[in-house]
Amino acid sequence: MENFHEETLDFDVITPTVVFGYGTGYQQNEKMVKWNELKNSFTQKGKLNFNDLVSNFPSFKQARKLVVISHGWSDGKVDSCDDAWVSKMARTIRENDLNVATIALCWNSKFWTQIKLTEIFGKSSKQSGVGKLCLASFGQFRKIYFTHAATTGKVGEFLASILKSIKQNNKRIFIHGIGHSLGAHIMGNIFNFGGLKLDRISGLDPAGPCFEGKLGDIRLPEKGLTKWG
Repeated sequence: MENFHEETLDFDVITPTVVFGYGTGYQQNEKMVKWNELKNSFTQKGKLNFNDLVSNFPSFKQARKLVVISHGWSDGKVDSCDDAWVSKMARTIRENDLNVATIALCWNSKFWTQIKLTEIFGKSSKQSGVGKLCLASFGQFRKIYFTHAATTGKVGEFLASILKSIKQNNKRIFIHGIGHSLGAHIMGNIFNFGGLKLDRISGLDPAGPCFEGKLGDIRLPEKGLTKWG
């Protein structure tokens, strides 16, 4: 499906929150920035611009490496991202590597209902499987998974805008993206929709549904929309 952009969730729904981290050992510093503050980084033309925000973190100018971490589907402690596993992982990385900065991303990828997967696939275990989840979630249950999968494009562009602002002041910084589940696709979409190629990507159990080359899967359009900003 190439018109997947019509199915994406609004930023006010996913409310992305980032935790900027820098320093090592007992000298670690963190700053959690919620969506309401990030939202102010939109210019009057609707473009994403985070230059002013990034300027508040001078340590990023000296860092030799930046690690960006995102969770995946049915996750996202946007109100307490600094206590989420992505932030804890970022702290561990900074504790074991010198002169490294981190960005932990939380976005609301929880689905709106506690419906059981058996209600999608039926009671037979033979009917279940990742190959059917995308097609099933595009129909009656699209708000369970498909909309979140489709939203990875705009989240990737969102992250790319932050990273571009950082690279303006630190052109040699090495950027490593780590993503779990749908977060792995977000890391890829930093380039697909944000035009910024990361130096390394680590996919932790990347999400299969809607990205397997099957009927109804999400595909990049050959022409037309490849960005939201």
